[in-house]
Formats: sequence, C-alpha cells, structure tokens
Amino acid sequence: MSTNRDFDGIARAWLDLMPDEAPDRAIAAVLQAVDTTPQVRRPWRRLPWRDTPMNRILVPMGAAAVIVVSAAVLLFGLRSQPDVGPGVTDSLRPSTAATSSPSFSAPPAGGPLPGELQARWMGGHSDIVSGTAGSSLLLDSSTLAVEQSNANGSSNLVAGATVPADGQIRLTSTNVGPCHDGEIGVYSWTLSTSGRVLTVTAVHDDCSRRATAVAGTWWHMDCRDPATNCLGDLDAGSYASQYIRPRLDAGLAWTPDFGALRYGVPVGWANYTDWPTKFGLTPSADFAQTTVGNLDPQASIQVIAQPAALKSICANNPELTVANTVEAQLAWLDQNPGLVVTQPGSDRISIDGHDGRYVDLAVVSGQTECGADVGYLLAGDGEVLTVDSNGRDRLILVDLGDGHLVAIRIHVHDASRFDDVIGAAMPIVSSFAFK
Repeated sequence: MSTNRDFDGIARAWLDLMPDEAPDRAIAAVLQAVDTTPQVRRPWRRLPWRDTPMNRILVPMGAAAVIVVSAAVLLFGLRSQPDVGPGVTDSLRPSTAATSSPSFSAPPAGGPLPGELQARWMGGHSDIVSGTAGSSLLLDSSTLAVEQSNANGSSNLVAGATVPADGQIRLTSTNVGPCHDGEIGVYSWTLSTSGRVLTVTAVHDDCSRRATAVAGTWWHMDCRDPATNCLGDLDAGSYASQYIRPRLDAGLAWTPDFGALRYGVPVGWANYTDWPTKFGLTPSADFAQTTVGNLDPQASIQVIAQPAALKSICANNPELTVANTVEAQLAWLDQNPGLVVTQPGSDRISIDGHDGRYVDLAVVSGQTECGADVGYLLAGDGEVLTVDSNGRDRLILVDLGDGHLVAIRIHVHDASRFDDVIGAAMPIVSSFAFK
C-alpha cells in the first residue's frame, strides 16, 4: 500500500474518533507525503464562498485538525489540478499591450527618434481620453505625447522618448498622465512602405494604462491645413473618421466619436477633410493640387451630416416644410427650376444595410441663383451644396433610421470627368459603415 493511501486511511480514522490532538502517525504521514510529492507550480484558483453554519460537533477538533485537513486538501489539489497556461489580458487597442514584469531589464536610454516618426499620428480611443473620442500621438526627437484628437496641444500623457541600440522605443514617464515618474516602457514599431501607417507594439511597460494608450495602429496626419486633423494621402486599406457625427441630432452639442464612419479605399485616394458635419475623400491627384488657401479639390466624395432641403441659396436657409426623409428630399429637388435631375436606371442602393436612393444633378444651361452656382442642399453646419455650372453631382440619400438622414455627394467641377470619378467612387461609397 502506498504512503498516500496510508495517510488517507489514518486521517479518516482519526477524524472519525474525534481526538483532542493529531496523532504522531498522521503528522508523520503528512510530512512524508509533502516530501515525496512533486511540487508543480500552478495558479491559485478562487473557490466559491458558501456561508454555511459550522456544526457544533466540529468545534472541539482544535487547531491540529485544521492543520491536517488543510494539508490533505493541499496535497489533493497538488495532485489533481491540471496544467493551466498563462491568462489572456484584454487590451483597449488593436495591438496587444504588454504588462509589467519584475524580471524585465529595460535597455539603456538611446538616441533621438528617427525623423520618419516625428509627426502627428491619428488613432483610436483609449481610456485616457474622454467619451468615445479618438487619440492623436505626437512624436518629436525626444518626446511622446498622447492627446485627445480634438484637443491638440493639451496632452493627456507625456513621456521622454529615445531609441536604444536595438531600434525599439524607450519611454520614461513624466508628471503628465496616468503613470508614475520614471516608469519605463519599451515598444517595437513598424512603418508601412509609404510611411503613412505606424504600428506600435508594447514589449514591456511598468505603466499598463500607457500601454493601452500607445500600442496600436496610427495614421499619419497630413492635411493641407496643419491646424485641422485629416489624414491626407492614404495607403490602400480600412480607416475610421475622427469627427463627423452622422447620427447627431441638429441642435445637440457635438462631441468627437471615433469611427462614426468607417470606410475602405484602394491606392490613389486621400482624406482631405473631417469635421463634425462633413467628411471628404478625393483622388490623390486632385489632393495634390490643393493648397492651404484652396482646400476644395476638383473631385470628391463627401459625407454630409444632418442634411436639409434648401429653400433658397440667397437666404441660406432650410425649407422647413420638407420632411427629413429620402423620398421627400428627392421630390423637393425635382421642383428646383435651375437643376436637371436624372435618375439612373438603378437608383436604389443599400449601404451598411441602410436603404438609400440617388440622383444625378446638373445645372440648366445659363441658370444661376443669386449670382452664384445653383444650390440644392443645406448641410448641418449651414454650408450650401451647389452644382457648378460646368460640373456634375451625384447625390445619395441614406436613411440611417430613427429619423437620421445622411447625404453622400460625389462632386466634380468638370462634367467631363463625371463617369470616371463615379466608377472609382461608388465602390468606396459601398464600403461605408455608420456607427
């Protein structure tokens, strides 16, 4: 009979007899079993607590009984628990964030950050910014700062940044942000071939909240106007907006909502604007022609939040009698004497599971309105959408439900480009997803 079997029988017989102290044989069996049992390290498991009244007959057992029973339970646990692998830590950002480890040895401080990293980068939400806002990552030669995407210049986290000899980024906490002074973080990074997409991966960080805020995918901010935040030229892939709110009711206070619009583009497109009521994409060739003084590209896809029927471009006001529905808005357009409204053979569309319709618009020859191009729609911020006298527009109205309507406008200043732009733009429009 094995030693463990001897111990089981001895302990059970002893408990049945209810003695006042533990027999020497039981204690000796415990000690021998501990000496001969392989000591495999396994994670502690929290056992469910049950509030059960103690039976009075167990009280006289005394401390010795508790020791023996505890030892028996411990031995049983050591012999019967299966091997368990390491747990998985959820991260608030797409890239897995490393946690601190007492055995980690941080590399020594190194040199300045490479020039290709020294820029502002736009990214997703983390818990160091408010609400559902996105983040921006500002890197210079020696500093990393994380800011809320609509609050550039007001840092939520600041760290000293160097590049050790191994090419990683070493961060050292300052007194700005959720980390303690001097806490070290080490990150690896990769850039897309174009230098427009930065991927940061946490290797180790003494401050876990910094890891969730810094690790992830970041897009290079490259607007023509450096005072605004849009991405400029894009790699082929999927992206998310920072500011537009297609479902925000008119009159309500705006707050940023990262990813309220998600979209995909092929090579050759740029994001030229992103505002609370307007988001825009344009072919890269057209983006290249824009300047700080002239941000309007010659061809574009625009997403317009809170559109309303335009009563008159002269007064710049909405026609309040027109319901905020797809059918009512299109019927109102038909009555505009300055427009040629045509319905393509298949004028119905589904975007992100939402029903919509579209029409193509041109200006009646020689027509103007108050000395300007003919207007047809009023955006939520009061901007009037107009068709150029030599241009063409496609207007897509999509019902997002719950009384929310969104307008998608494909706009060209030169009508001769209309068919080519439509052919390239419609697959992008079909990729739109609304939060």
